[in-house]
Amino acid sequence: MWWRAPGRGIALAVLTLAVLPQLADVAMLQAVRDRGFDAMQLVWPLPAGSTVVQVIAIDEDSLKREGQWPWPRAVLANLVRRIAAGKPAALGVDILFPEADGYSPPRLARTLPDLPQPLAEGLASLPSSDDQLGQALADVPAILGAAPVDGAGRGTAAPHSVTLVRQIGSDPRPYLRSFTSIVRTLPEISRTARGEGALTSQPDNDGVVRAIPLLTLVNSELIPTFGLGVISVAAGIPSIAVKTGAFGIESVELGPLTMPTDAHGRAYLHFGEPRARYISAATVLGSDFDVRQFNGQIVLLGVTGLGLIDRKFTPVGLQEGIALHAELIEAILGSSLLRRPAFAFWIELGITLAAGLAVIGLVRADSPRLAAAAALGITAGLVVGEFALFRFAGWLIDGVYPAVVTLLVSGGMLVGHLRAAYATRRRLAGELDRQRELTARSDGELATARHLQLGLLPHRFPAFPDRRDIDLFARIEPARAVGGDFFDFRLIDPTHLFFIIADVSGKGVPAALFMEMTLQIVRAAVQRYACNLDRVMSEANARTAEASMELGEADEGMFVTAFAGILDTDTGDIVFASAGHDSPFLVRDPAGLRQLNTDGGPPLGVLDDYPYPVDRDRLAPGATLLLFTDGLTEAQDAAGELYSLGRVTEALQAASPTPAQAVVDACFDAVGRFVGDAEQADDITLLAIRLAPAA
Repeated sequence: MWWRAPGRGIALAVLTLAVLPQLADVAMLQAVRDRGFDAMQLVWPLPAGSTVVQVIAIDEDSLKREGQWPWPRAVLANLVRRIAAGKPAALGVDILFPEADGYSPPRLARTLPDLPQPLAEGLASLPSSDDQLGQALADVPAILGAAPVDGAGRGTAAPHSVTLVRQIGSDPRPYLRSFTSIVRTLPEISRTARGEGALTSQPDNDGVVRAIPLLTLVNSELIPTFGLGVISVAAGIPSIAVKTGAFGIESVELGPLTMPTDAHGRAYLHFGEPRARYISAATVLGSDFDVRQFNGQIVLLGVTGLGLIDRKFTPVGLQEGIALHAELIEAILGSSLLRRPAFAFWIELGITLAAGLAVIGLVRADSPRLAAAAALGITAGLVVGEFALFRFAGWLIDGVYPAVVTLLVSGGMLVGHLRAAYATRRRLAGELDRQRELTARSDGELATARHLQLGLLPHRFPAFPDRRDIDLFARIEPARAVGGDFFDFRLIDPTHLFFIIADVSGKGVPAALFMEMTLQIVRAAVQRYACNLDRVMSEANARTAEASMELGEADEGMFVTAFAGILDTDTGDIVFASAGHDSPFLVRDPAGLRQLNTDGGPPLGVLDDYPYPVDRDRLAPGATLLLFTDGLTEAQDAAGELYSLGRVTEALQAASPTPAQAVVDACFDAVGRFVGDAEQADDITLLAIRLAPAA
């Protein structure tokens, strides 16, 4: 079945595990999603619109003029009368007055017992400051703020005017944040107000305010948020409608205005560029200020003085609490609220599943370029899609997490494919052992194969008698069951030395013939492409793949593991590539004994179109590059224990640094002592290259 293909089972498991946090909506996933939304706010802030809410700020200048906060209510009453004279459409007061004014004349008469009797009686006969503020609010369409709290609140008497909230669909209460009480302004002040609104911002888990709840639940009573209440009073619309569907709250309606919300009735703000909305209360109280600029405008009154300011973290930085109310009012009137509908969770889950299944079902893991291009294309499309939805439609849909899941799923497919390739290699290795056992029965065949194999390889050393800078030595010890090890080297030009060591699958005459063919293919490729090692490897791989099935046994193709490179004899720079072969050692390197690391690729002849990666390193003067076949590490003693890479490392650490032949002989001596009288099961081939210290 299709899901049994290499890598798809692992990819399905990865997709399943990745979807679980999304289903649980864990805090870490929420944080990643919110950070992505914040980034979009910074990239595309909302341009300044035509609707700007005027904010009367009791700021530092105001405190210098009228004294420290709290002011006497008579001063606030005078400020409200000044605003009311401008005939604004509505005045939102973002200040709580839950307690009586301590500066009110009747209260002073009671709290100052040492006052002369006539003065005390005169103060007691004056109207209270709270009444004065209430009378001032009667001259303007005003809405007061109220603070929902958990626990007993102060000044919790019922408001003078209540905004009616109608329900469309199911009950919205299960989706709203619930409070047990609410702190309201004194009845003496609130009796003339047109309504009240909840002063709540409800930050996310990280403390950042991204959305404002349009409705708050206090003892089963639905209370509109402060900004929404201000618009209701300004527009003269006495009722608000909340629409609830199967997934939660869908929207809040105020006359012709429809405000999209998330499932919990929160409206997401599109924060914009700074706006010139603040006017100092000291300026408004001045006699030369023209209050007519408030005519028909929405005005908010709040405190922004140092030490009194209510600041909130937002995606664009710190903002005053009253600025958030202004942002909300402007967004509602300008229809610029962002959309994160109640069913956004299911959209994101569907995107994650669709992207993951697309990678699993459509991408072939055995085509590396196609797999990488498809995975990266889908990932980029998801991220770009998130930004495009925000930029052009105002939707908040997470595409980053589905993109991460897509990469993880594609990685799972790759791991599965590599495991399958490794299993195939082990199976081929088993077949190689069986072939060796079969070919070992014919002594004449083995002798012919051995003679053919050794006769084709370089066997005169020093290899370049006229070159003092190159010290090169190679040695091959064929096993009784002849395999297909070979090595080769040649000067491409006076400063570039090509070298290769390889191991052909199988034994006997077929392996020897395949070795000869591969050796000639490699030599022809070097002759044709010179120092372009990647093209040499691709050509050798393609030509080897064409002939592998023809010379293979039991309807299976043959293959060749190989390690090839090109040495710059002037600089010591090496470019190299591996086709499923063991990495060579650098002996007496300045960095110590180490191997040349490379990702490499499959053996030659396995995949006919594979781009082998080419890596680079450097052979320091006096250091030796030692290449070997797996016959060295897999040599067995009489008990069947392998010689292993660790023992090779120990032998090389003890080997003489000069000449190259000494390194090769030291390895053969060490493995000979380990194997003892045990029969050699595989060819052992070593090739050592050393640059003279003066090179």
